[in-house]
Amino acid sequence: MIGQHRALLDVIREQGLDAAYRPLLLIDALGGWITTPDWDASRAYLHDHLELLAEDVPTILESLSEDPYPQIVVHQALLALAKGRAGIDGAYEGITDEHELKALASAGNLRPRR
Repeated sequence: MIGQHRALLDVIREQGLDAAYRPLLLIDALGGWITTPDWDASRAYLHDHLELLAEDVPTILESLSEDPYPQIVVHQALLALAKGRAGIDGAYEGITDEHELKALASAGNLRPRR
């Protein structure tokens, strides 16, 4: 525990307070997103927490579990789709509609938007 605090203080000294606490805040936001009660609430949560679309979030999400926990895998897929051409709403259409998901994948919607 002391080691974690020291590491946090080192990052604060080197990169500042925001950089030091960012991963912790993202973990909190990811926890809130993963535990939403349904897909509509999940979509709304992601719209309200666009910081979850940042490049480092998939790595943080992956670090939450050593095993490929189904909820984490689904949310990793949502992030990949949401960051692609489909956007957040298209990602949720894909996750709730198998035909839409196939259409998204075959149309190359997993590539990042420019």
